[in-house]
Amino acid sequence: MQRIVPVVCLCAGSALAQTGLPDQFSPWLEGDIGATPTQFQVGAMGLTWQQEFTVSRPGTLTSLLVGTQGNAGEDFALTIRAGSAPSSGAALFSQEVTRTLIVPLEVETHVIDLAPSAIHAEAGDTFVLEARGDGATPGFAILIVGSTMDPPLYPHPLFLNASPGVDGARIGFKLYIDPDCDADLTGEGDVNTNDFFAFLALYQAQDVRADFAPDGSINTNDFFAYLAAYQAGC
Repeated sequence: MQRIVPVVCLCAGSALAQTGLPDQFSPWLEGDIGATPTQFQVGAMGLTWQQEFTVSRPGTLTSLLVGTQGNAGEDFALTIRAGSAPSSGAALFSQEVTRTLIVPLEVETHVIDLAPSAIHAEAGDTFVLEARGDGATPGFAILIVGSTMDPPLYPHPLFLNASPGVDGARIGFKLYIDPDCDADLTGEGDVNTNDFFAFLALYQAQDVRADFAPDGSINTNDFFAYLAAYQAGC
């Protein structure tokens, strides 16, 4: 069941919205739990950052949120590839991401629509989120990267030019999917008590995957939303 969720996005033009349910989250904002953002340049030609991520359950990738700092007009190429990092495989999705905000240190959240690419994943499928500069802009678009905490806030590795990146650092992003079955959290293909207990564990841990409302926070609305999805089954 596809959901459309308005977000507060510091972008020019009309309001954007992500679709689907949250599946993966690598913190990048000061308000994110444990995050102390670090900034890395991606506008320079020759710098290719690749963040590996794994989808937790079957579904179609619908939206991706990333944050930038820098000058208006600066951009970089955002690409998704199948497989583990580092990867030079065929691009499943590619789009130029361009800043519109004028204040260099102000974080701009970009909502990337992945739905037209119809990228379907099974539970455990691995992909690469790539950010690469083209050197065509006068300055740099800065991709917000998660804290260099140990252990890292997001478990999968970050590579720079096919070599392991800065220890503990991760590209900050939030991935949304349209699940094949909303309540099937274990990826077994049906809904049973394993899924219910999986949700309770996510809910107690305040994991982003428990945001079933979804409204950006985890509360009783998510609990009742999951109960409704659980009763509906697959």
